[in-house]
Amino acid sequence: TVAGGNASDEAIGVAPGSDLMHANVFNDSTSATFAQLQAGYEWAIDNDADVISLSLGAAPDSESVYLNADVQLVEQAREAGLVVVAASGNSGEGLTGSPGNIYDVFRVGATDNAGNVPSFSSGEVVNTEDAWGDDALAHWPEEYVVPDVTAPGVEIRSTDPGGVYATRSGTSMATPHVSGAVGLLLSIDPSASEAEVFNALTTTAVKPDGQPAGQDTRYGHGVIDVHAAGLELTEQGELSGTITDPDGNPVANATVTVGSQTVTTNDDGTYSMVLKRGDYSATVSAFGFADESQNVS
Repeated sequence: TVAGGNASDEAIGVAPGSDLMHANVFNDSTSATFAQLQAGYEWAIDNDADVISLSLGAAPDSESVYLNADVQLVEQAREAGLVVVAASGNSGEGLTGSPGNIYDVFRVGATDNAGNVPSFSSGEVVNTEDAWGDDALAHWPEEYVVPDVTAPGVEIRSTDPGGVYATRSGTSMATPHVSGAVGLLLSIDPSASEAEVFNALTTTAVKPDGQPAGQDTRYGHGVIDVHAAGLELTEQGELSGTITDPDGNPVANATVTVGSQTVTTNDDGTYSMVLKRGDYSATVSAFGFADESQNVS
């Protein structure tokens, strides 16, 4: 999901040029001790990882649903410059599990291929005092919403042990989509801070029509739009439109020039270019027509 290429014709990853490092923190019974988790975090830090992707979590009905030990590990990683991304859980509305409910984690819910949030995707409004008590850090707000964003997590086809492919669902499948997006943004701007990457992904996230504005417990800020996030991070924008003649018919093969960039219109008269945000003069030229210029933002 993160780094898949196209050699198999199966799937393209979110960040196919990235490097993956795998730390197994589980034993044969699919449980993990704090010592195993700590070793995994420390191994990632020691090996200069940029992102920690956590498709794991405590069961919401367990004593470790809000686990102080997880907070310590997350802060240790963040202090070392890593971005921590975690699944919100698969127990539905009103229930989440640590570390996917920690304030300083990038918390991820799931959507299907129609952009709808499945019933299993976890989310809640966390009352910091009730949930964490004295374990909450000083900069945490009085309450916050889980998840931050959502990403594809229903019937996701990906690699499976044994050199085969399998289709699975869960916020654990959505999390690597976001981890890959974080890695991709850091490759665009290696100097970007955690806050800048977070802002780029959350402010460009998209919700289907009819969903409430702002962050909610189903979509978070919305479904990630990685292309838009890349433009946001680099303070670039997309200039696009359609060139027509005086009768409103599209003009193909016209040139649109903005500064040093020139693009050619498609058969339907459309064009698109990426520019640094700002105000420009765009000039259109086409055979048989006089040149025309217009100010654009």
